[in-house]
Amino acid sequence: MRYYIRNIMCELCNGFCANRVGDKLGWLDCCLFIRERKRNKVMRWILKYIFRNRYLMVLMLVGCEDVSSNGNKPTTNEEQLSFSVEMLNERGYPMSVDGKVYTITISPNYQSIFKMKGITKSNMTERITWTKNKSYDWSNGIVVDDYCLVNPTSITKDGVGYSMVGFMPEMIGSSVIIYGKYYNLVDSVIVHIK
Repeated sequence: MRYYIRNIMCELCNGFCANRVGDKLGWLDCCLFIRERKRNKVMRWILKYIFRNRYLMVLMLVGCEDVSSNGNKPTTNEEQLSFSVEMLNERGYPMSVDGKVYTITISPNYQSIFKMKGITKSNMTERITWTKNKSYDWSNGIVVDDYCLVNPTSITKDGVGYSMVGFMPEMIGSSVIIYGKYYNLVDSVIVHIK
């Protein structure tokens, strides 16, 4: 084994290791330095390859077609698409239906849960987005936030997608329109809350 003086360069790594006079295991520092230098060369090669081929990657990303539902290019002909929404009352609240107009009686003490059903008649798994025409505030006494009356997204299975709707007691005496959107098709229901 060789011992190196501070002013003399190491033969393995040209003086970049931490060898000191009297360090019996200083050669391990050199080995670690050489291994890291090889890793850095590989990493530099990978980065150079990525940057040299960045235009190819951009073309691959831009060239991809939007195949998601709600995009501009559906996988089926738009003439064949159909979409309708309805509200389900699985918990037995008083409800009357006249076409697309629902009149419901909700609890004055707690949230009343209903379910929205979107029918696409498509065998593919696709997305339905849900919105409302009014904004409602919700507060826990400390923070005030926008109340999400209807879950904003649902995924279809066998042509049907569901979303939950929660009416709060503060909404008694008001009306709301709930919209469902599938590709470029929109359907809605009007709900009068008693």
